[in-house]
Amino acid sequence: MAPHSVSDCSQNGDLAITRSSSISSIHHLPEDREETTDARKSFNYTSEPLFNGNTTSPTAKELHQKESFDWNGSWIWEIGGSALGIISLALLVAFLAKIDGTAYDRWQYSISPNAVVSVITTIGKAAILVPVSACLSQLKWNRYRRANRLSDLQALDEASRGAWGSIVLFWSMRPNLATVGAVLTVLAVAIDSFSQQIIAIHSRNALALNGTAYVQMARGYELDPDEQKSPTMQIAVLSGLFQTNAALDPHCDSDYHCEYPEFVTLGICSKCEDVTRETNQTCKTSPETASLNYLGSGWDNMRTNCTYESPSGFVVNLADVSLSMNEGRTLTYLQAKSSIVPNTTITSVVGIESPLISILSLIDRSKTYYSHQNHTDAPNKPDITECAVYWCEQEFPTANTRYAYQPSKTEPLIPVDPVVTQGSVIRHDQPYLAAPSGLHTLSDNSSYPINYTTYSTLTSDLSTILTSDSDSATVFATQNLATRNITDILSSLATSMTDVIRSDEDTSITVAGKAYYSQNFIHVRWPWIILPVLVGVMSTVFLAITAVSSRKAVLWKTSLLPLLIGRLEVQPCHALSAVGRVDELSQKSKRLRVFLEHDPGLTFVEDTSSKR
Repeated sequence: MAPHSVSDCSQNGDLAITRSSSISSIHHLPEDREETTDARKSFNYTSEPLFNGNTTSPTAKELHQKESFDWNGSWIWEIGGSALGIISLALLVAFLAKIDGTAYDRWQYSISPNAVVSVITTIGKAAILVPVSACLSQLKWNRYRRANRLSDLQALDEASRGAWGSIVLFWSMRPNLATVGAVLTVLAVAIDSFSQQIIAIHSRNALALNGTAYVQMARGYELDPDEQKSPTMQIAVLSGLFQTNAALDPHCDSDYHCEYPEFVTLGICSKCEDVTRETNQTCKTSPETASLNYLGSGWDNMRTNCTYESPSGFVVNLADVSLSMNEGRTLTYLQAKSSIVPNTTITSVVGIESPLISILSLIDRSKTYYSHQNHTDAPNKPDITECAVYWCEQEFPTANTRYAYQPSKTEPLIPVDPVVTQGSVIRHDQPYLAAPSGLHTLSDNSSYPINYTTYSTLTSDLSTILTSDSDSATVFATQNLATRNITDILSSLATSMTDVIRSDEDTSITVAGKAYYSQNFIHVRWPWIILPVLVGVMSTVFLAITAVSSRKAVLWKTSLLPLLIGRLEVQPCHALSAVGRVDELSQKSKRLRVFLEHDPGLTFVEDTSSKR
């Protein structure tokens, strides 16, 4: 042990170091007392024999055999705490893996899954902090194998007690092994909050085994050969033209929401194209304009009798005019003619072969103003649209709805009338619908059977309704068609007819869907478990490193007894026993560098060999 040296901060007279509790203090001695060469001689150490002279006393070998295991002087408790922490984490992971994705209504226990997680993590956290606290406490003794500030003893002791002391340690000491323990102590505070975020309850669809869900489709359509008309289809045509048709909704039980698979069905489609520019306009003098001589010379050459020929072969004449003369003697020509021209003989229109019916729409409400300078010009063209209503197959996508939805793809179909020759006998086989040459059907079903009655009746119904002028309902439907968006109206017509085909009791096929109900499921958010696992693993590593670094040291750890049986030897000017203020004691301890000696006893000795 280094002998005491008397610095300039001492007073007159001899010095002696006396034992006062656990900290030595320096007092003045009378001048007439003999000087002691060694300050330690002022202590009255006594040496008592470990054994007396009685012949019945145990021998050294027997005494060694009777020594019990030093539980507190080992790492047994800390190893046990670390093992309990790891086991808790393993149980937590196993528990979460078991309940992840299970229905919450299957949880039959009074305690909630979140409470189970909280209990496990609380036990694990308490177990993990046992070795962390013990290691921080042991490091405060290990630190004084070399000279260090006396205040580090206090800093490390406070860090071993909790998070606040660990936070203070970050700026009171340079980073070292104890910093790892301080970080783990601070991170452990957040374990409880993280554990509450691990489990979430999500709602998702569960299959209802008793639920009913289906949609309807058709692989063919045949009317009764004895019926010349189809009342059901006529109603569908009229309601489609008026856009009042009731949609064919899929079936789904009221308590569920349903999902329907992709399917392909026979149906009716429509297609329209604006052909105004491609239509030829031919105009000549009309009888109406020939009678305008009373207006003056030149007006009789007006060419307002116009014929329009569309790309698909429709020919329409618009000869009716309405003329009026304003005060500026300008003639106003109002071509108020609007026509719907159905045709069942045109074999191809807007790229569709063999349609059920072809339609040409002419709508013109524009006015043409004539004077002597332009009276021979042709009037403005009306808006001309060619449309086709035709057989098709429709592909409906997977859907999750209670209401009718539209197909995602369509392909046209044409009627095929197979002729079979048997010797000199020629007969017609069952007609069917198939894809036009060069095209493929959407489904594996290459043909859709129909009969002659079906094809002729549908074409007749459409032609009659669109051209009739005797039935007020059909007349109004024709006017409605002429004055509104023909593309939308024919689309409504096709949908209405398709719904009849799909729901026909003789040819309809049911496509089973799936009924679901909303069910709460347990969802484990695995990223939130990273912190507890990280702290648990790092605490075990921290324990192992601390144990290795302390293998030659006495494991005092959290014990206060070393401070009670030890002493502090400092220069007289650094004596601490007379300090009465905590702040002053703290400041002085920061300026003191000491190291720990074990011979004799436990002594913190001031280091005077290095600069502070």
